[in-house]
Amino acid sequence: MKTLIALAGAFALAACGGSEPEEPIGPDIAEAPVAEAELQYAGVYEGEDENGVPWRTELNEDGTFTDMEGGEVIRTGTWSEEDIRGTCFVEEGVEGEDCYQMGEVQEDGTVEVTGPDGASFTMNKTS
Repeated sequence: MKTLIALAGAFALAACGGSEPEEPIGPDIAEAPVAEAELQYAGVYEGEDENGVPWRTELNEDGTFTDMEGGEVIRTGTWSEEDIRGTCFVEEGVEGEDCYQMGEVQEDGTVEVTGPDGASFTMNKTS
């Protein structure tokens, strides 16, 4: 019974609230500009595979990527950078994603990369 009276009192007080809108406490978050995330690995990477076939990977700032081998497009999809999982790729038409741990881009453009299988390799960022 005491609970019922307490609830009824709370509803009565809520119903008696003022009709004036409250002033916002701070700036409207919806109006604050949103900075685009900087994708430090966006750019073009080039090299040759173990058979001397040239390859090229383009990581675009819009979150898409294109892999080329011997001048032919072999794979496209989306990519993103995450703090914990690394740089992750979702190939178009393929379920799941592959995440790579990428080191810092060095002054000479090289980047040490560890793949999802644990194998490490070096990529060359050309632009």
